Amino acid sequence: MRALIVSNMRPDAAHPGRGSFVRDQAAALRRLPGLEVDLIEEAPGVLGYLRLAARLARRRRRYDVVHAHFGLTAWPALAARARRRAVTLHGTDVRHPRSGRLTRAVLPRYDLVAAASEALARELAVGGARDVRVLPCGVDLERLRPVPRAEARRRLGRDPGAPFLLLPADPARAVKRAARARALAAAAGVPLVTLG
Repeated sequence: MRALIVSNMRPDAAHPGRGSFVRDQAAALRRLPGLEVDLIEEAPGVLGYLRLAARLARRRRRYDVVHAHFGLTAWPALAARARRRAVTLHGTDVRHPRSGRLTRAVLPRYDLVAAASEALARELAVGGARDVRVLPCGVDLERLRPVPRAEARRRLGRDPGAPFLLLPADPARAVKRAARARALAAAAGVPLVTLG
């Protein structure tokens, strides 16, 4: 069986961890016997989608399954030759006012519409999408494992005893509501730590 995974989450110097779960998924699938897996990644944004579509249109290979990660990636993934098509939706691709409309418009062209969580699948079902499956992205338990709190804080350069509030996202992304986190941290009298 030949499978192609298409992603708009290619990492770059500013975002080295972007899309790591997609590459982890491809690596895990490659370990399965009888399965050939190709992965094509581009950076997010209009130019990335155009490059994806052009790269896929030039490929002569026909796949049994083409799997697009993220709703807007589903459009350029249509350029790949495939017997079946799957798309995994992650949240902002269907919740954003503009990209949500574009994502929902492509869903009827896909054999499998999946959401990364049960909550998102329920939300899509209410929004009129047909049967939505859940394909969680999973967690790499080798990379993400429990460590004692004092050790974790030491590794991160944090005072082991000082409280803080963590916003595990880039505060520049409006959808993450950093203003609410700042207000909560101020009300609690603790510093706000964010991930970019």
